[in-house]
Parts: sequence; C-alpha cells; structure tokens
Amino acid sequence: MKTVVIGLGNIGLKYDIHSKNIETHCKSIIKNPNFNLIAASDTNLDNCLKFSKKYKLPFYKDFKQMILDHEPEFIIISVNTSSHLKIIRGILGLTLPKLILCEKPIGKNFIENQEIVKLCKKNNIKLFSNYIRVADKSTIQFSNLLYKNFLSHKSLKGIIFYSKGIKNTCSHYIFFLISLFGNPTKIVPDGDKNRINSFDYNVNFTLYFKQTSFSFISFSKYNYELSEMKIFSKKMILNYKDGGKKIYLKKFDKNKKTKKIILDNTLQNYQLNYLNYIYHNMNKKKLLEDNIKKYTLTMKIIDKILYVKK
Repeated sequence: MKTVVIGLGNIGLKYDIHSKNIETHCKSIIKNPNFNLIAASDTNLDNCLKFSKKYKLPFYKDFKQMILDHEPEFIIISVNTSSHLKIIRGILGLTLPKLILCEKPIGKNFIENQEIVKLCKKNNIKLFSNYIRVADKSTIQFSNLLYKNFLSHKSLKGIIFYSKGIKNTCSHYIFFLISLFGNPTKIVPDGDKNRINSFDYNVNFTLYFKQTSFSFISFSKYNYELSEMKIFSKKMILNYKDGGKKIYLKKFDKNKKTKKIILDNTLQNYQLNYLNYIYHNMNKKKLLEDNIKKYTLTMKIIDKILYVKK
C-alpha cells in the first residue's frame, strides 16, 4: 500500500533515528512489508533533509504537491493537533485515500474530532488514531491481569500520574480506561487547569465508573516526563510504570509476604506493533466503528474536564 507521512517531527521521524527501536511512523513503514513508504513532507527543511539522508526518499515542504505527485493510498498525519482538520480538508480536496492514521487526539476539541470523523465516513476512508497501546502485548497482559485479579474486588481504586498534558500523555489512559470500563458515570475536575503549551493543559480530575474510580494527578514543574498508573485492591497492587515500559503485579498473602510478577515488555517497537494492528484490522467494520466511538468519547471527556462550568 503506497504510504506517505505528513509531519517529520519526533513521532514522525526523530524518536528512533539513532536507535534500534521502532518508535516512529517512518521506520515502522520501512520495517513492515505490507506498506510502501514513497515520500514524506514537513514545513521544516531540516526535518526533510534528515528524512532524505536516512531513507533516501523524496521529501516535500508542501504536502499538497506530494499528494498530487504520488496519489497515496495510506496517509499518516503526525503534525500538531491544531492542524489536523485543515490538513484532512486539504487531502480530500485532492484525493481520497483508503486509509488515514491521525496522531492522537484526532482533533483539538470534540467539535473538530466530530468533523474529521464525519469527513472520513462520508468519503469511505478508514480512520485510525495513534493510541498505540491497544497493540502492545504487555499492555494486553496488563488488561487481562486486571480482569482476572481485580474487577471482582469492590475495593478497586486507581491513580494515574502524568505530566505532558491531558490531550497528550493523559489521553492514552482515558482511552485505555473507557476500553475496559465504558462510559464514566461521573467526571469531577479537581482544581485549576495549568496551561503547558498553546494547545494543552495539565489538570487533576477523577473518573468514576460502575466498578471503580481513577484519580488523575498532573505534574507541571518537573524536568522529567511522568506517566504511571497504579491499581489497588485489598490483596494486590498492579503497577504500570514509565508509560508501560515496566509492568508488574504485587500479591500479598495472609502472612503479608509479597510475590512480584513482572510482565515482558514490547513498547520499544510500539509504532511497528500498531502498524501491524492497523493492517490486520483495517477491514473489520465493527472494530473500526468501536474505535471511532472510543476516540470520540475520549475527546468528549477531555472537553468536559477542561471546559466544565464551575
């Protein structure tokens, strides 16, 4: 499938440019035989030159010219979220790809999310958003442990710590939780929101579900990224550290002795894992529809947290 990438920043190109890991769109396409990377675009010439040097493929500063020259079947959009709707409108004015992968969140707010979903549905384009943990084996194991050992405990509680914005890092956790528990029964913001850039905020809040509740605690003034989830019951603690790079379960017996179970990790190749997920699921209508509902609900929850009237 002829594939192009729009946006050659960190997730598009640079995270793994000097690494053996597969954490970017460009490298994941190169490593997957089902897709053929034919070109990429970025408004930053330095990024384009790095791409050209690494992959020996044509680059464009104007994504529209790239579309006209190559007529791609699969388009990956990895620019800042505030530009997603404009770029998708630009694409659809020139061609109708079979498939679009859009960085998360799909739109900068719920309204733009809905507009992008409608445009893709109207033009019969399969839409994915880059919530990569649905394809991570260790996160799937984590989910299975949660079902097996925790959901029967009425005392189940969760805490999530994050630092890089509710629309960025935190949206992964919201998406994960609604995939497990469905629509929250109550959303309670806690304190003021703290703007971290022109697009995103850190804010504390709690999501309540029928079975449990999860408190989200944000950190804005530290020099390191924080991304961690802890789930507690009477006899166990399930810990999802460093965004899932370290996952372990602690069990406590009657004598208060601890048994620690560590899960194998696959996040070093998260973008390749997700591309494989797309390839194997892009023709599954029910899964696509369910994913769209979860993308939309995630953005709806974020908007409620950020713009709720106090």
